[in-house]
Amino acid sequence: MHSMKDRRGTDLRPAATALLFLAMVVAASGAHAQIPDTFTNLKVLPKDISKPALIETMRGFSTALGEGCDLCHSEKAGGEHGMDFASDAKHEKETARLMLKMVADINGKYLSEVKGVEPDERVTVGCITCHRGLAIPHTLAETLSLTLAEKGIEGTVKQYRELRDKYYGSGAYDFGDRALPSLARSLAKSGKAADAYAILDLNAEQYPKSPTSEFTRGEIQAEAGERDKAMESLKKALAISPGFEPAKRRLDQLTKGESGEREKGPGSGSTAAPAGGKSPASAASSAHP
Repeated sequence: MHSMKDRRGTDLRPAATALLFLAMVVAASGAHAQIPDTFTNLKVLPKDISKPALIETMRGFSTALGEGCDLCHSEKAGGEHGMDFASDAKHEKETARLMLKMVADINGKYLSEVKGVEPDERVTVGCITCHRGLAIPHTLAETLSLTLAEKGIEGTVKQYRELRDKYYGSGAYDFGDRALPSLARSLAKSGKAADAYAILDLNAEQYPKSPTSEFTRGEIQAEAGERDKAMESLKKALAISPGFEPAKRRLDQLTKGESGEREKGPGSGSTAAPAGGKSPASAASSAHP
């Protein structure tokens, strides 16, 4: 994985993110010179919006989606230089209008009706609330799942490393120690136990001091009926974090029980597993390393 640290070990990724934002602003300033003083074909934004307000709005879109003006606006026809801002040639522009209406409804019709909130504490949403710098706001699990279906586990692990190197610290994706275990649970539930264990290995590599990888591995093994392996994994989780209560409770259940089936009790349910809800593994779990 490409290093993003200087010779002193300082993480350079936040600085790289800031430079990317600066580049986007500079690019937007280039479009500023192209924007006319009067506007046509405004269907959602106020028809009397000022030029500075319009530019600020467009820059907000650019930052929220991590894209430039050309995502929604087409080039002028006939080889003429510049953007044809009034054109509706790109379907992304109509999508943007729909999203603006959706945001207005959420803020005006729904969030405004929330009770018990002081006016100065009221929450509103914007494009960046969901997009987080991504044109298509998939979660990390969704993105990796699509890649897994297309390129297999090796391609998925490779993509995770690339995404982490590019986006870590930006807020675009959740790279916390519970994100991959949650994906692993879903994979095990769908009968892809070998892939689930590979994802947990990746998580353990990224977070060697977190018990969530071994805890989730133990949960998957227990629900596949592999009691001894599950107990071993839970013990590993506790060796990493002796005070980790979910692992303590689950190990106690397995110690008292005669099988790896989940017993009902304080640790049974999604609340006992910080990585997400329970996911039974299929018989394919016997293929894990």
